[in-house]
Amino acid sequence: MLVSELIHNLQMRGLSMQAEDGKLYISPKDKIPDSLRPRIREMKDKLILFIEQWEERAAIMEYDAGLWPNFTPPLTRKQY
Repeated sequence: MLVSELIHNLQMRGLSMQAEDGKLYISPKDKIPDSLRPRIREMKDKLILFIEQWEERAAIMEYDAGLWPNFTPPLTRKQY
């Protein structure tokens, strides 16, 4: 499973993710399926890197291109 696929899977279940200071936060915790917990642990570093890079890109695009704060660039599987 690719990082982007895991993120999509979690988002489809109504979960949100944040990475801050090298830590991964997924909420609400009680909605994380037991079947995905091992995969999340296994991919934790990649998830953190992906989310941090995603947020940085979105911020750069917002600033440089004058985009609205809620705009997020489209995700491509080729990136990860």
